[in-house]
Amino acid sequence: MHTLYYKPSGKANSISFLYLLLAICIAVPILALAYTYAILYIPIIYLNILCVVGIAFGLAFVASFVIGLGKVRNTMIAFLFGLIIGIASLYFSWVIWIYDHINASAFNNVSHLELLQDPFGLWHVTWQINNVGTWAIGRSASANISGTMLTVVWILEAAAMIYHRYFLPTQKLVNRI
Repeated sequence: MHTLYYKPSGKANSISFLYLLLAICIAVPILALAYTYAILYIPIIYLNILCVVGIAFGLAFVASFVIGLGKVRNTMIAFLFGLIIGIASLYFSWVIWIYDHINASAFNNVSHLELLQDPFGLWHVTWQINNVGTWAIGRSASANISGTMLTVVWILEAAAMIYHRYFLPTQKLVNRI
């Protein structure tokens, strides 16, 4: 109903880019850390689905907060802010998750900073893990989920984190400003 009488001006305050940077450096890593350790240490796979929904809501809140605080009235910039926040969160989550799996072995020691600085190395390790898998469904499962099935799970997780704006649409916030 609001869209009948209100049309966003298309403006974006330049300080909103600073707010985006602060969100990526502070809020997003905290959310990614909480999410990643929750999925690592909650043994019930079905509760991990709630963790995915939880981080999607958290990221939607952060994106909406940045858009509102920065007075972004441009729908494309609002969409890009949400997309950047989602991709950054996914990357931080992967860095933390891979760090935990690599350093679980007594023979490897990699820092978070090394993983952050080497996206191609992170990608390579991710696909090595995909071939083997790291978790199974149920106590009586004889093999870990791996290959195509694990890829589908990862894609769904990434979609929830990147397209989090559907959990709390930023468009509604842009229309309200």
